[in-house]
Amino acid sequence: MERAIRVIGWAGVIVGLSGVLPGIFLLRGSMIEFGMLVLLLSALVLLGLGALEELRHIRRGIARLAVRAEQVASPSGEHSVASPSGEHSEEQRAE
Repeated sequence: MERAIRVIGWAGVIVGLSGVLPGIFLLRGSMIEFGMLVLLLSALVLLGLGALEELRHIRRGIARLAVRAEQVASPSGEHSVASPSGEHSEEQRAE
């Protein structure tokens, strides 16, 4: 899906430039307007895709940090289970 969006974005950039550049030389305002509109929309698509990719990297980093924090908190694999009131369970009191 990302690849299709990336292709659509770059195709829009090419179509936009093919409308703007001849429009400038031919002095046709409608071609320039169409080209700029397509160019700007394509830029928004590509920026959104870049932001999505960056958020995905951030999410992976946070997940790695959470896994490391769990490993550091309980190196032997035991987890401290407390009730919502802050008291430990019967198994933990016996230890």
